[in-house]
Amino acid sequence: MDVGATTSPESSILDSLDTRIARAIQLSPRASFREIADVLGVAEQTIARRYRRLRRDGLLRVTMATDPRATGNSTWLVRVRCRPEGADAIAAALAARDDVSWVSIYEAGWEIVFNLRAAEPYGGMELLTRTLPKAAPVLDVRPAVVLHTYAGGAPTDWEGWHDALTRPEADALAATRIPRGPKDGASSTTIDRADRAIIDVLSRDGRTS
Repeated sequence: MDVGATTSPESSILDSLDTRIARAIQLSPRASFREIADVLGVAEQTIARRYRRLRRDGLLRVTMATDPRATGNSTWLVRVRCRPEGADAIAAALAARDDVSWVSIYEAGWEIVFNLRAAEPYGGMELLTRTLPKAAPVLDVRPAVVLHTYAGGAPTDWEGWHDALTRPEADALAATRIPRGPKDGASSTTIDRADRAIIDVLSRDGRTS
């Protein structure tokens, strides 16, 4: 779930109910408006109206991303040393890729760090071994595979709204959450064309039915 700045001319400050709804969706992203309403003690129509406004104003967005471990793939943390004059262009090109989660520029432009999520076996190898090393501003590329994620692997890892709901409310919403697969170890799960079409839709709106 993403929380961003609003494009609406109105205030972007979330009131108490907005925050409670956002926390409820963080705990159970696909919980129905009825389930959220029952837990929060608010009318279903109010929950639905508030959520649609938050989403329309760019304050709240539910998305979906595949877990590379479930398909036997990897996540990489990549450091790229480059000449500062080319850092912005390289960072912008990386940010436009579907398999790059985030990009940061450090050392006054001498280093770019980004996260690469391989969607297929050996995914991203062309980028790491050919495309980036051949770019004129790049001095060297240093990739490292992520072996274990201690925090940030689940939407509930961020506890900024931990006190927005009572413990019974949080537990009730957690009970509606779709269970995750095994945390450790890769599987032989494969993703076919139909799966990718579904993933594409859910990546834009993770609450699509």
